[in-house]
Amino acid sequence: MVHTAAMYHDTGKIGIPDAVLFKPGPLNHEEWHTMHQHPIAGAELIQNGNGGMGLNGNLAAVVSAVRHHHEKWNGSGSPDGLSGPDIPLAARIIAIADAFDAMMTDRPYRKALPYEDALEEILRCAGTHFDPEIAVYAAKVCWKQKYKQEIIFPRRIHPGGDMYAVYCL
Repeated sequence: MVHTAAMYHDTGKIGIPDAVLFKPGPLNHEEWHTMHQHPIAGAELIQNGNGGMGLNGNLAAVVSAVRHHHEKWNGSGSPDGLSGPDIPLAARIIAIADAFDAMMTDRPYRKALPYEDALEEILRCAGTHFDPEIAVYAAKVCWKQKYKQEIIFPRRIHPGGDMYAVYCL
């Protein structure tokens, strides 16, 4: 189900004007508001047009994950301001994968970040933007996948504040 939701998570961007999607600079307030509507639009598209998607019993979970993939652990996300464990697990996983992918991809307004910097940003945002347990786990898995060794957290990384001591031993 997480894989399916991840594949469809940005479906709502189909309704975002290209001038906003591909703008070569920062978005203004109105453009950000437009962009923040894509999770709602995507959830509605999936909910109303699921006939050929083969979601069967997973429809509600996929719709929920798509709708909430921009929620933040601290409640400052959108569209509903959910926080912590109230955010569906699939949405929490997709949020981290989506952010990592965005950082690792060239954009019209910036180059992709180096791999280590993107992982550091995920860890820096653990406990604020991202579920701290999932963020640390994702960083460990990504590091091991790329470097074939256990992660060595740099001293400047302190995911989730005090949680560093718990998760990074």
